[in-house]
Amino acid sequence: EETFPIWYSGEVILVIPSLETILYPDIENTKLLKKYSHLYTIKKNLKNAKKIVCFTESTQRELNEKLNISEEKIVTIAPFFPSSKEIKLTLDIKAKLGIQWDYFIYDYNYYSNNNLKRVLEAIKEIAKKREIYLVILGNKNANNREIRELILSLDMSKHIVFAGTPEGNELGSYYKESLGVIYPIIYDNFPMTLHHALNYNTPILASDNTETRNIFGESITYFSPISVSSMVKNITAFLDAGKKLPNYENVKNKYNISD
Repeated sequence: EETFPIWYSGEVILVIPSLETILYPDIENTKLLKKYSHLYTIKKNLKNAKKIVCFTESTQRELNEKLNISEEKIVTIAPFFPSSKEIKLTLDIKAKLGIQWDYFIYDYNYYSNNNLKRVLEAIKEIAKKREIYLVILGNKNANNREIRELILSLDMSKHIVFAGTPEGNELGSYYKESLGVIYPIIYDNFPMTLHHALNYNTPILASDNTETRNIFGESITYFSPISVSSMVKNITAFLDAGKKLPNYENVKNKYNISD
């Protein structure tokens, strides 16, 4: 989804996992002229590209209907999740972070569509009955002033840990030692950012949308992305059931890079 110079005259093929950055512009960017100039450049590049490759029919339809891109220019390919090497756990994450309780992971860097406020409100409600942490990954999230102000306004500092962007085996330890990863997005796209949870065999609690359900079926826990009460109910039910390792074999077989 990166832009290329508008004066470039060679052929370009754009790969578009989703149109999220266009349909949901970054709210952190308060310089409207700069933001709309950037969006204008992206749209111009889409029109000038030789071909556009996308992963889902919904993205193809949005390109055609919302951005007026010719169907002949769009190619939809079967998506796949990138794989990670098998890791050995060498790090005690709770000791590293100085926390006593179990934790969920939040690992999604795009703020405009991350639905984080509802997740924080749900964790706050759940924490009234059991002690629990939300570990937020990503340097962009850690440096986001709006996220930190939101946490302070909700009086959630006690239950939130910013862990930045762990590298290598350390990232795997964060996932494997967690209760699960919470993926609460509203925009329905191919959930590329769930590949860590898939590779590290971590339970997924995600928004109940068409794309995610088509991929994961009943192997994960769902909640309504627009309802805090739904999040509280279904996350609590997940906790009450006890941690169980998920079975992603069907997902891996279908969305394997070798195919």
